[in-house]
Amino acid sequence: MNVLDDDYPLENFNSGFRLRVKPQPQYDDWYLKGALNNDSHQLLYRLGIRGNTSEISPNKSAYIKLYPKGEFFAGNLSHAFGQGLLWSSPYGRMRNFSAVSSLIKDQFKTKSELSSQSKFDEWMIGNSHQLFNLKTHILWGENLQSIALKLPSISINFTQLSPSQYTTIAWNKNWNIINMTGEIAENNRQYAFIGNLKLSNPKWPTWLIRVKSIPQNWKTVEGKAGSGKSSNVNGILLHGIHKTTFLRLSGWINYETAQQQTEGILKDTKSDYMSQLTLGKKSNIQLRYRKIQAITPSSSQAHNGITMWQNYYLVDEWYKLTLKYIVHFETQFHFINGRHVGSLVNLNYLQKIDKNWQLYWGGHVCNLWDNGKFYLYQRGLDGEFLIQHLSQNQIKVYHIIKYQMNQTVAFSSRTEFLKITSQNESFNFSFSIQLDIVF
Repeated sequence: MNVLDDDYPLENFNSGFRLRVKPQPQYDDWYLKGALNNDSHQLLYRLGIRGNTSEISPNKSAYIKLYPKGEFFAGNLSHAFGQGLLWSSPYGRMRNFSAVSSLIKDQFKTKSELSSQSKFDEWMIGNSHQLFNLKTHILWGENLQSIALKLPSISINFTQLSPSQYTTIAWNKNWNIINMTGEIAENNRQYAFIGNLKLSNPKWPTWLIRVKSIPQNWKTVEGKAGSGKSSNVNGILLHGIHKTTFLRLSGWINYETAQQQTEGILKDTKSDYMSQLTLGKKSNIQLRYRKIQAITPSSSQAHNGITMWQNYYLVDEWYKLTLKYIVHFETQFHFINGRHVGSLVNLNYLQKIDKNWQLYWGGHVCNLWDNGKFYLYQRGLDGEFLIQHLSQNQIKVYHIIKYQMNQTVAFSSRTEFLKITSQNESFNFSFSIQLDIVF
């Protein structure tokens, strides 16, 4: 399970803190995260510890001082720049089945970076300033120095991340129904490129064409660039969305191939097709089909010791049906090369007792064989984003309680029972508790 529990807008907090405790059989996992504001001063912090000393949760903090037309920063910091070829989120960018904005958003800001998912832990000082139409961001640390400049339609960033030096240019231009965004970056005479062309009109479908070319062994501060593979890839994406009051059609075709093949005659490609139909004002019915076809080189050793290479073909298909009316019902089926390899049933129910109490019930049954797999979103506590990678037969039931005592204090908890059926064991029990205080 991937637990992305740090997507928490501390910068928008007046003042307050969040305490989350996750007792586990092997260790106790807890963290405290919050913000303290005093007029133009802001202190952000994240403190965490695990009982198992081999897995220490990172402790991070940042200080922000606001002044006329600018900000001063100190602590765990990061840039958000362009399309993420150099400065990307520790989570990368997720492709949305029903929208294109999250994938192509042009970014330009200096920010605190308190995420436990971030692999960049260096302390830095920074400064942001605006003079007329020119915005300037500067970061300075022991191993990293960066300066970014932005005019209304174009921005440029120079970064030295020892021992590499990067220059990257991003753009964002609108002409009526046309929006063009993109970024090109250079490091040691290697060039990476992402370009987006979006056509949007309220009466027409929205279309996106996205082209990317990222060389082999390309490195970013966080190790990710956009969505999907972050190095050694050429790709093109066509994504279309059409919306009416009661209906939404969405689909994409994405084709990627390796820039440098393992062997000259072998292919290393991936094609991704998706189509989705959503009905109802509140997306009451949703049908989705997705197909990923990959051709990858595989090797085997002959009796004489010679390594033989050949192409390996793999076709994954997923069918999904979602019904939302009082109860959220979802079922999925997975096929590999035409063979049925997995089934999933997922149920959720939100129960509002009154304005203070909320209960949430959920659970799933997953049956897999022959390398079947599913990705499943699970509702989490406030500030928590949970995507589960299911690769084993299992039954799971969970329950979330949220009590909003007043505008200042909120308490919530999550209880889970999980049984991996292939292990012939009883249900495993786990729970988390969380306290939020805003003042």
